[in-house]
Amino acid sequence: MEREQLKPTCKELSYDDIKKVISHRFPFLLVDKILKVEENQIVGMKNVSGTDPYLQGHFPEKAVYPGVLLIESCAQVGGILVGKLIKGTGYLARVVDFKFTEVIVPGDSIIITARYHSKLQKFIQVDCDAEVDGKLVGKGKIVYSFM
Repeated sequence: MEREQLKPTCKELSYDDIKKVISHRFPFLLVDKILKVEENQIVGMKNVSGTDPYLQGHFPEKAVYPGVLLIESCAQVGGILVGKLIKGTGYLARVVDFKFTEVIVPGDSIIITARYHSKLQKFIQVDCDAEVDGKLVGKGKIVYSFM
């Protein structure tokens, strides 16, 4: 499948538009919308629903969005940004200093900002922040390897 290239700046990408840019699909496409694309920064959104299958067992008494899925959501948003900067297929190579500062629960909308940080040979680093209602819930660095 040929992936589409993003325009240098655009306002939004819908769920269907995102599927044209990255190869993830349900149930592992963890970005619902891209709110803004700029030259070196992108802002995406993930809505957390009580009906999401992975929340059924994490935790049954009080559902919490898994931290590893927050990292993956950030990696997918950042991957869309990196994919517009570099041709080729990118893979998650490393997660650096990712910290979780608040619990995410059903009904929350996670706003993820990914900013291009640096490139070294075939590796690209992106800095990510995730917020719910303007409050930081997680942050870290994602490194991609491009083939």
